[in-house]
Amino acid sequence: MALSRRLDTGGWDIRGTCRDAGRQRALLALGVRAALFDGTAPMDPPDVLDGVTHVLLSIPPGDGGDPAYQHHAEQIAATESVNWVGYLSTTGVYGNRDGGWVDETSDLRPSSPRSERRVDAERAWLDWGDRHGIATQVFRL
Repeated sequence: MALSRRLDTGGWDIRGTCRDAGRQRALLALGVRAALFDGTAPMDPPDVLDGVTHVLLSIPPGDGGDPAYQHHAEQIAATESVNWVGYLSTTGVYGNRDGGWVDETSDLRPSSPRSERRVDAERAWLDWGDRHGIATQVFRL
């Protein structure tokens, strides 16, 4: 919600997803066009992506993979207005370096199933971007 408040002051048209109806109502009250999405089924309403130009993905992958990718990758690709996708990942994909430095050129060495799922999700979105000609960036936080 904090990001939506900040972007709203810049005149952005904000869309988003949330897992429960109470949160959806709060987002709608802020002027955010919000859809319900708990990762088990496509978002409702499905037309929230109509006309968007940028998509920022922050949902972590679960045991079954990245729910946003599974349910909406092709819908995002079919949305002609989309020209950029960002995926929020984790520095956990670098593994334990015992205090050593890492940067975006460092080898990925995930040391937990959770980090391995993040690597899989990163690769899926980057490959998706290449296939569809849509600029796609990964941010490791």
